[in-house]
Amino acid sequence: MNKKINNWTNEKSYKFLECLNLTEIENINSEIDGTTVVTQETVDMIISKIGKVLINSAGNTFGFKVSAGKKSEHRKNKPWFDHDCKAARSEFRKMKRNKNKSPFHRALVSDAEKRYKNTMNKAHKKYRSDFRKKMDDLKQKDAKEFWRLLNENKSTAQPKIDFDKLVVSQTPKSKRTTHYLAAASANLAHHGRQILLLEEANEPEKL
Repeated sequence: MNKKINNWTNEKSYKFLECLNLTEIENINSEIDGTTVVTQETVDMIISKIGKVLINSAGNTFGFKVSAGKKSEHRKNKPWFDHDCKAARSEFRKMKRNKNKSPFHRALVSDAEKRYKNTMNKAHKKYRSDFRKKMDDLKQKDAKEFWRLLNENKSTAQPKIDFDKLVVSQTPKSKRTTHYLAAASANLAHHGRQILLLEEANEPEKL
């Protein structure tokens, strides 16, 4: 069974803040303040901890919807993952499976990986550009199809949290919560990386 957090609703924004683990947020903030040497591993770990706090609160606030659909044997590719992407992936995996560990072969594997990533990036950009053009055209000619595609695209992503609306008319506790979240995010950004909450739709394929 697959679990997915229910959609965000503004009516429950205060409950979302109430469910945030303030102790964990304080610990994360202290951990950031105490960091003297910043590495990619450190940044990833902090981001992961903050993400878990937000996800746990969202789950406790909005609940989960469970689908018991039968899993397909093969993961479905993203809509932008075209024939060129499949060919580049096949070449990369074939090179990677080779047991040859010579410097020359490692260079070939690295080159195949770069070509695969470049091919995916190119296909992804083209798909997004074509999709925008298609939506602009449908908006003028076929409003019904426009909204169908728009809603279909949105349904593939986790609920997006509108933090701007959380700061309006907050209770003392919610102000305290937002303060800790803002402090943690600001410290993390100061060390070299901002926290971004992105929709999962159209994210690049994993190698």
